[in-house]
Amino acid sequence: MVVEAPAGSGALISADFALEEGRDLFVAKATLKGPRSAGSDRLYEDGAVAVERFEDIADDWRQSACVFYCAARA
Repeated sequence: MVVEAPAGSGALISADFALEEGRDLFVAKATLKGPRSAGSDRLYEDGAVAVERFEDIADDWRQSACVFYCAARA
């Protein structure tokens, strides 16, 4: 979860690795397009999921678990 990451932020290094490895990555929706969010904006464009509250993350994980579980049962 990246809340706010300006361009060149160290948090972007870890976040880029997460995206490359296919890991879940979330960015705070409220900070997108803000003055210090160039890095967060790029992460969102590269596939990170924008969230507003914890339930958004839980819903994303629930959908992922269902896809995995349902495919395993087929």
